Amino acid sequence: MPTAQLPLWVTIAGSFGVGGFVGNLISSLLASRSQRRNWEKDNKKQEWRELIDALREALRVMREHRYESFADTFTPAEDARYREEAIRKGYVAIGDRIFVVKKVRDNELLGQWDKLREEYEKVDARIPEGLNRFNSFVEHSHKFQDDLIRLSREDLGLD
Repeated sequence: MPTAQLPLWVTIAGSFGVGGFVGNLISSLLASRSQRRNWEKDNKKQEWRELIDALREALRVMREHRYESFADTFTPAEDARYREEAIRKGYVAIGDRIFVVKKVRDNELLGQWDKLREEYEKVDARIPEGLNRFNSFVEHSHKFQDDLIRLSREDLGLD
């Protein structure tokens, strides 16, 4: 039975360890890809955390400073400044995302924030339905926060 002879290039490649080199190259590429995915996921997680914290704090300030106006219809300029700053911080937090921008845009978080702000602006302690409007705003702000948590968990692959 004739024996098969290996081509010369196979013998040379084997003597130089090309198989080990190719194996290491593939292993390195796979590890690099995995590290990149982990890096992206870590950055997404950090951005979601920052966004949720910033919007939660903005909503807390909005609720707190608007609620005080129900006890006294006179609203100090300082309360108005806190409210305006909270609303602005909400817009900034939504607008400066890098890693979660697609999920933020696809789910129209900016539009939802606009609706919350508009609803908030309609709250007025001087009119009879003012407290009902405030309660509605609070309810919608809680739903908004729940939606943020749900979106972040979806984006991070936790749900």
